[in-house]
Amino acid sequence: MIAYCPNDEYYNAAFRNILAMLEGSTPVSIKRAAFLIEWAYLQGRLDYKQFCNDISQTVRGLNSFIDQAGVRQYRTAGNYALFEYFTKPNWMNGNKPFSYDFEDFTGTDDYTKQFVTKVIRTHTGQCRSLPMCYKILAEEIGAEAYLAQAPNHLYIKHLGEDNKWVNVELTNGYQRLYGYNEFVILCCDKSLQYYPHNISALITKHNAARTIGLAYLDETGNMIDSTAKANHNRWRETAKRIEELGYRDMPEDNYLEWVTTMKTEKLKLQTEAYTETNH
Repeated sequence: MIAYCPNDEYYNAAFRNILAMLEGSTPVSIKRAAFLIEWAYLQGRLDYKQFCNDISQTVRGLNSFIDQAGVRQYRTAGNYALFEYFTKPNWMNGNKPFSYDFEDFTGTDDYTKQFVTKVIRTHTGQCRSLPMCYKILAEEIGAEAYLAQAPNHLYIKHLGEDNKWVNVELTNGYQRLYGYNEFVILCCDKSLQYYPHNISALITKHNAARTIGLAYLDETGNMIDSTAKANHNRWRETAKRIEELGYRDMPEDNYLEWVTTMKTEKLKLQTEAYTETNH
């Protein structure tokens, strides 16, 4: 059996399972894919059965909410239930709505901060894990939901009852464990094969090509041979593609300021709504 990531059975297994989904030999499941990435990072210290049980328990609550609200006939019934589940205290979430975790929100010190399993366990997350959790639950209850990308950010889009797009603001990487290597390039290439505009994969490949190229030059005493040129070409090609897509990076401080502003605005709207209701 081919070992794609040297000496790591977990990443190899995760890669093969996700590749099988992309190639159509096994059903596509974002729930399974998200679990596999976290399972591989934690070296198998996650239980898929428990993960599925946690998801199933939430799904039962969401379906009960839809039926009790009498909205099953609407196309956005699932989205309505999910929004209530994530944003308001109610019996579905144990009166604990989900909130943004501002502590190490980029996962720099602790990469598991970005995990869906962490969202399920604590009802806190950030710009990647919260939308991913929403998407998994939407897939399980048959609700329409799409993951949309922005610089350093994910959010949810779905069609409303008027057939217009609705943005839902709930506000990755193998390289975190082993550093940038050819396995990272392999994962990026497979992702880009099926999703050519995947900006996250392009940026990761760009950074990996640069890191690998510089390490090679350092090892060989700056020898410019075919390997060095190939690494440089990968780096240059991804840089050109990223520029063509119009991507501009958002500094971490600016992103944190934006998230904080959104949280303040949300609290302001909630206060105004409460005041109007009680006066």
